[in-house]
Amino acid sequence: MATPGGADARLRRGERFLRADYRRAFAEGKSFPSRSFVGWIVRADGDGPARLGVVVSKRTFPLSVERSRARRLMREAFRQSKGEIAGGVWLLLIGRRRLAKSSSRDVTRELRAFYGRNGILRANAAKRVAPEGPTP
Repeated sequence: MATPGGADARLRRGERFLRADYRRAFAEGKSFPSRSFVGWIVRADGDGPARLGVVVSKRTFPLSVERSRARRLMREAFRQSKGEIAGGVWLLLIGRRRLAKSSSRDVTRELRAFYGRNGILRANAAKRVAPEGPTP
């Protein structure tokens, strides 16, 4: 079965957070709230790949099934939209309770809107998001 983003849609080792990356994100990053998650953005040095870290707490999601689903939803949303995010940006997503009732499509749409609101879209992705048709 083909993935929507092709072979590049995988979340590779260099695109995942390590333990030290979580500490750095909380120390140097800036948080931005959203309905289903809180995103911490770190603008790392260089133009490396965008990286993702996911945090889901037992307090917010008491059942392990809910925690696993929340993690899967956030990772999948990132996989589908990682080509639109600027290079060198690290993104840490912390799940909120509303995420449990969201669909994959809703989370992906919300993450893309999050990119736009916080100015981390690639230049060519920003052009793609613009509505087509005549401009007044």
